[in-house]
Amino acid sequence: MNAAAPDRLRPERIGILGGTFDPLHRGHLEIARAAAQLGALDHVAFVPAYQSPHKNNGGEAGPGDRVEMVRRAIEGQAGFRLVPWELHRPGLSYSVDTARQFREEHPDAELFWIMGSDQWSVLESWHDWASLAALVTFIVFPRPDPVQPREGVRYVAMDRRLDISSTLIRDMIRQGLPWRHLVPEPVATYIDVRNLYHEKT
Repeated sequence: MNAAAPDRLRPERIGILGGTFDPLHRGHLEIARAAAQLGALDHVAFVPAYQSPHKNNGGEAGPGDRVEMVRRAIEGQAGFRLVPWELHRPGLSYSVDTARQFREEHPDAELFWIMGSDQWSVLESWHDWASLAALVTFIVFPRPDPVQPREGVRYVAMDRRLDISSTLIRDMIRQGLPWRHLVPEPVATYIDVRNLYHEKT
């Protein structure tokens, strides 16, 4: 990936990409690479949620399966890290709590929260969003709509669009449609071995 080479004369720059990753797909990896280049990030942390407050349930695969899919997808890829903190905090996973933990672990780092325009447009509905905004700079990608300007919040708009979703992949698997090209091969193999998302008989 094109993450910036560490420069000891400037603070570490960490990108945070949270989500249920149910499953992680190639779009997640492409967005992370684009964000790393745009923000000159030293690395991107993938943070699987235990349960997202923005979704009706905790996901269709269990937390253990979702974190394992992330681990397999990013294994060996420089600049990508798995950070499973939210899985150790059962209940709703609030972004502000994760950002605070990153600040505690990396007190001198610059933090960048990577998110889609669908959530950017409703940022005020997030739990304690103002505190989150004080901790991070947002890197926002179109999903699917363009990134709308926002006053008083640090952000950078990305051109790279995310056109696929985990929901789409799960539906394709159930319907017997071709889906393997949308996820990294280690994730596809894991889905098959664990028989995830297939209709239960």
